[in-house]
Amino acid sequence: MGPEKDIVNLWLNRAGFFTVRNINAGKNRVVGIVALKQDGTPKVAHVEVSYTASKPSKVYREELVKRFESAQVIKTVKDCIRRHVGKDIEYERILISTTDFEIEGVKRISFSRVLEELISWIDRKDYDDAVIRSLQIFKYAVLKKPRVLANIVKITSGRRSQSRLIDSLCSDKVKKLPIQGSLESFFGGIDSRRKD
Repeated sequence: MGPEKDIVNLWLNRAGFFTVRNINAGKNRVVGIVALKQDGTPKVAHVEVSYTASKPSKVYREELVKRFESAQVIKTVKDCIRRHVGKDIEYERILISTTDFEIEGVKRISFSRVLEELISWIDRKDYDDAVIRSLQIFKYAVLKKPRVLANIVKITSGRRSQSRLIDSLCSDKVKKLPIQGSLESFFGGIDSRRKD
């Protein structure tokens, strides 16, 4: 399982779901996650995670559709539900993705939203779990330190992205934050009003 699936699995667990991961569906098919929550009426979801840093190709998008619609995947998900819930019930289909690709009948949740919710939950306790620890390091070593965050943005993005970030951080919603003025100087004196 890749780190993106580990992150989503943690997010589901934090929301009270028991998860079954990487279920062999045969014919080179694997069901990513089946999430089950039994507080009153059982809630079940077939969850697939798609993380890509670039625009997904047509072949990649077709493969995403197959992850939900192939006959062997549907059968495997239903078998898993029967095994853990004891009966057939309807389930939700969810794609957690970094792209805006839509599949009919599948709810799409932004991977960024999952990260945001997890990072907001992370505290300063000591955790052995590598995913929680990594998110904790990111939160307290990067996000809580404007100079570090500014340098990372400077290294990884162009001037236009830096300018948009500064515009966002300098908006009326965050004007009262003490870091607002210092962020501009960390970005090397970029004028936040400038449009490249």
